[in-house]
Amino acid sequence: MDFKLEYFDVLALDSIYNLLSFNERIDTHLYIRNKTEKLNPKSEKIFNWIKQNYWSPPETKYDRNKTLKFYNEKTESFENLEKYQTTYPKITKAVYGQLS
Repeated sequence: MDFKLEYFDVLALDSIYNLLSFNERIDTHLYIRNKTEKLNPKSEKIFNWIKQNYWSPPETKYDRNKTLKFYNEKTESFENLEKYQTTYPKITKAVYGQLS
């Protein structure tokens, strides 16, 4: 099966910033799995922003309490995903300025 793996970055950015609606998320999953031919405009805009800004998702993992953590390169430790926005304010400003 030919997955569009690069579109997982759209979902990763959405998990940090909540940019997509529920239906847009589902649509993006379907597109990745080749279950639909066309991607929704919001996900396409996010995908283009990711490519233009060379953004890549942080390493993530779930702790034993099922809390999603990201690897903070500045502190070299895993932190709650909610802190990503304040840890990387330039990215946050660009995301909200261009994608919201």
